[in-house]
Amino acid sequence: MEFIKKYKYPALALLAATVLAAAVILLGGRADTRQDDVSQSLTESSEISKVTESASQTTDSETKPAVSTAATSEKPQSTTVESLPEKTESSTIFSSDLPQTSKPAVSPPPATVKPPATAAPVTTTQTSRPATEAIPSKRYDSKCTFVISCVSLLDNLDRLDKNKRSLVPENGILFSSASAGFDKGESVYDILRRICTENDIQLEASYTPALGSSYIEGINNLYEFDCGSSSGWLYTVNGVQPDTGCSSFKPKDGDKIEFIYKCGE
Repeated sequence: MEFIKKYKYPALALLAATVLAAAVILLGGRADTRQDDVSQSLTESSEISKVTESASQTTDSETKPAVSTAATSEKPQSTTVESLPEKTESSTIFSSDLPQTSKPAVSPPPATVKPPATAAPVTTTQTSRPATEAIPSKRYDSKCTFVISCVSLLDNLDRLDKNKRSLVPENGILFSSASAGFDKGESVYDILRRICTENDIQLEASYTPALGSSYIEGINNLYEFDCGSSSGWLYTVNGVQPDTGCSSFKPKDGDKIEFIYKCGE
């Protein structure tokens, strides 16, 4: 009993070591077997991959031209391949080998120009004033009767130049108004000039220093001496011919002023 107690634990330790060693030997043998199997499998896989790569390279070299040609044929219609360079069956056609065809420039659609808006016609009605009516331009503080007459020419048209006969109105009156306005301090000539301007009646006058006044040479292109050596224009105020020039005479409110063409002998 003492022997058993004394060598119990060493015996157990020896038994455990023996079991462990056996297990290690067994596992080591299996590991070697597995390593050899793995090495053999790797070698076989390497050989199979080489054969596969060789076969795939051969297949690629045979199929690449067809694929490239098919890809070329599927290009958009805007690119036209006129001719392909000759290639061996083992060569690959790249897009850079194809003749470059420039795409036609696409011009933008022309801008639509809207026609200008047509404005509705505007009808303007003009009311002509009688030649005998003065066109008022402003308010005046005085009024007078104002007449421009060449009645004497109606009986002497044969003495008048043929080119001027049409200048004489049928009634011989170039202008007539019973309410011609003027301001105090204006002269007869001032009133005459304004009336001719407003009614588009031609007027020509010259200043005479000897008289200190303007002398009327022609009205409506009817001049002195057109109907005789002593013919021409004179003016009267209330039926009386003043002894001063028309640019020196100051009329009063309500006066009657007449410019009359007189035929000479």
